[in-house]
Amino acid sequence: IAKICGVSRQSIQNWRNDPLFERELKKQMVRNSQDRLPELIESLSEIAIRDGNAAMAKLALQINGMLVDKVEVEAKDATNMINYDELDKDIASFEERIEEEGDVK
Repeated sequence: IAKICGVSRQSIQNWRNDPLFERELKKQMVRNSQDRLPELIESLSEIAIRDGNAAMAKLALQINGMLVDKVEVEAKDATNMINYDELDKDIASFEERIEEEGDVK
């Protein structure tokens, strides 16, 4: 690759270690594969069922909003007692976020 680009191998290594380069590389990878994304998502459930692949099943469920990451909430007041009002507010906030994400998908 360095030879094709007309630079040294060290230059390639320096680019790979640059956060800006890494971000741009990832953006270009997304642009290059964007057209096939629906096909990829459609194949997830097929792979999960055919191969018994739990990771693919999990990913398919997450993409469809049927599985979310675990969120732990701890709310205490100054005396280290649970503040149920604050906890209720946090739960309501998380429920709203889940509903909004469901509406987007």
